[in-house]
Amino acid sequence: TLRTLLTAWLLPRSKWGFQGEILPNSGTWGALCAPGLCLGSVLGGLALSLRILAAPTTLLQTTRNAHLMGFAWALLSVGFFCIRRPLPPEAPDMMPTGVELGAVGLFFAEELREWASGAPHWSRQVCIAAAFEGVGLLFRGVGALPSVAPEHLVGALLLVCSLSLFSHVRRMAADSTRESFQEDLSMSLSFATIYSALALFVGSLCSPDVGATVFALWNSSYYSLAWSAPAAWAAWSLSKHLVGYIWMYSPSFVVRTLANILGASAFLAGGFSHWYWCSFVAWWVNNTAVAIRHRRRHDDAEAAGRLWEVPEWELGLRCLWDTVRAMVLSLPWNALCIPTEILVNFILPRELKVMRLSMPVPELGEKVDYGVAVYTAPAQSQHYRGAPQFFECCTLHVDDTASEDGAVALQRAWNTTGEAWRAYRELDAKGLVANIVCFFPNLGGSEMAKEVQIACWQSSADAAALHARRRRRSEARRDAGGGPQGAGGG
Repeated sequence: TLRTLLTAWLLPRSKWGFQGEILPNSGTWGALCAPGLCLGSVLGGLALSLRILAAPTTLLQTTRNAHLMGFAWALLSVGFFCIRRPLPPEAPDMMPTGVELGAVGLFFAEELREWASGAPHWSRQVCIAAAFEGVGLLFRGVGALPSVAPEHLVGALLLVCSLSLFSHVRRMAADSTRESFQEDLSMSLSFATIYSALALFVGSLCSPDVGATVFALWNSSYYSLAWSAPAAWAAWSLSKHLVGYIWMYSPSFVVRTLANILGASAFLAGGFSHWYWCSFVAWWVNNTAVAIRHRRRHDDAEAAGRLWEVPEWELGLRCLWDTVRAMVLSLPWNALCIPTEILVNFILPRELKVMRLSMPVPELGEKVDYGVAVYTAPAQSQHYRGAPQFFECCTLHVDDTASEDGAVALQRAWNTTGEAWRAYRELDAKGLVANIVCFFPNLGGSEMAKEVQIACWQSSADAAALHARRRRRSEARRDAGGGPQGAGGG
């Protein structure tokens, strides 16, 4: 995927994906389809030649799946060459291309198949995605595409038909072994060459433009051919890997993967301008609906004790999508909270501060209370490799934080904790490994607060020595008229 995107093969305005000398931007339908048929004829020619030399009788021992996939390869080659053509000069820059229409068609075909087959947990949320995509395409001039660049529509249609045919063959071969399917897939490349060459021959007899296009390709300069070679190689390599993944994963996974690749390419070409943002919203909503659908299926499998039947790659894909959603949504969250945090902390007294969570936390249910944890450790503890030998644990309960007495008790507890942290820093807390304080502002929806503090020491003597120094400092301040101090105990 990255290799294909980096070579810009899918971007119709990239010079890596188009050469005017090889692919003229005008002509009949035969001339428009001829380059794709040439690609199908050449790239499968080596496999066909080796098969004829090694065992020519194997061409007669084929299955229907091999013929269907060979026909799908030919459609795929023609469709890809059509959608990667540049738009005419008179077309507006925001007009959708066959790349984007191919992604939309693949998403639509897969959702239509699941709806027609009565897939469990299918929801109408995808209709929201279809509405956003339709509005975006409408305002970007998709209605004028049939008259301006009809080859993009035909290319997108051929692309959808070819991938749908591959998926249909895979579902029909559900009872076959992996070796037999791989053999049919290898044989299909040879049939793709035969079908593509036969189509070129018939097209040359019916239309002189087909023969003229083939001769133009043959007479092209080596520079033009070499410049377009990486694009053609990336196209074929990506398609071959995706078709191979049909058996390893699932047909739906392959169709949606290619649709996401095409959609990402269209997004790189247009960004968020000129109603492209509608397509981004549609992509997001559709993938979210698919993720919710799979999550509910996983929950059903877990409830029935059959979670082990869910493929590992499917669980991994769900985790990947959850990670992507969390990363994308954290961007606006941090953009809003960072300046707010700076402003509020500037206004608050220096003894107080607010904090933000830069990343989401797990949702553990309504019966779980969330709080704030503070971790402190002296610098010398970083070099300590042993296990702590002494622990101090202190808990505090405030029954009613809404009352005046509760607020005073809560403030006194905070002052005590703050004084303890200053003591750790100022009195050389030798032997302290770490100190953790957890504060829960409310428990179970009530007005009760709780504070739990744990201090880890290398020995009990180190803890006693620090507490003695804290008491002496408190007494010295009291004798000097400094007033009462916080509690000296841990």
